Amino acid sequence: MGKGDDLMYRAEAYHKWRVEGKKLRPYDFKKQRGVTPQINEIFKDTEWLDQNGEPYDTHPNNGKRWYHRGTPYQPKRAPFEFTEKELDWYQHNVRKYEPYIVINPDAKANSVYHDNKKWYHWQNLIDQMQEHTLLRVQPANVTQHYSNINQVITHTFRQAMLAVKNAQLVITTEGGLHHAAGQFQTPCVVIYGSHSSPHSTGYSEQHAITSITHCNPTGKGCHADWPCQYCERAMEEITAEQVMTEINQYIQHKQIKIGN
Repeated sequence: MGKGDDLMYRAEAYHKWRVEGKKLRPYDFKKQRGVTPQINEIFKDTEWLDQNGEPYDTHPNNGKRWYHRGTPYQPKRAPFEFTEKELDWYQHNVRKYEPYIVINPDAKANSVYHDNKKWYHWQNLIDQMQEHTLLRVQPANVTQHYSNINQVITHTFRQAMLAVKNAQLVITTEGGLHHAAGQFQTPCVVIYGSHSSPHSTGYSEQHAITSITHCNPTGKGCHADWPCQYCERAMEEITAEQVMTEINQYIQHKQIKIGN
C-alpha cells in the first residue's frame, strides 16, 4: 500500500478499535499476507495496531481498497503521535520557516501512477507565490530541482507529515501528503486532474481542482493502472493561474497570513 492508503487503513482500524476494543493486525486476506505494524512507519507506535492483534483486512472491497475505482468513500481521521526524535528534527530543520506554506511537487515520484498524476507547472506556481514563505519537504531520493523555494530534505514520510501538520496551507497533487493534511485538518488545495477523485479520497474541508475528461466523464476518476493520455493532458491544462485562484480564495476565506 502507499502512504495515503496506510493512513486511510490506520484510521479505519482506529474507529473499529474504538467500538470493539480489540487491537488489530493489518492483513491482506486475498493475498494471505500481513503487514508488521512495528516495521511499517505509518503503523508503528500505534496503540490499536499490534502484530498479535485480530486480523483486519487492508483490502476489503473484493480484494481492493475501500475507494477502488471510484467507490464513494470518505477517509476517516485518527490521532497521530510523533516521537521526541521527530519533534527535535522539526525544531532544528523546519521551525525557522514558520509560518509557511508547503508546496509538494514530489507526489507519486516513484509510482506507476506518476504520469497520470504529475502536474507540470510547479515552478510557475512557485514564482507567483514569492510573497509567501514556501517550503518543499523533499524526499532524500528525489533530485528534481526547483528554485525560489526553501527546501528541507526528509528521510522518512513521518518527517514530511510533521511539516504538514504545522503548515498554514499545503499545495499538492493527490497522494500521501494530501492524506496527511486531511488527518491533521491542515488547509489544503489538491490538484486531482482526472485520474483520481475527491469523491473517493477527498476530505471535506479541502479544495479540489478536478477535470472532466473522456476517461473521467462522471467525475469519479479514471483510475487507469497505465499511462493515460487524457489524464496527462488534464494535468497539463490545469494552469498555475487556476491554482493561484484557489489558493487566494482559500487564504482570504480563512484569513491566513503567510509572508516573508
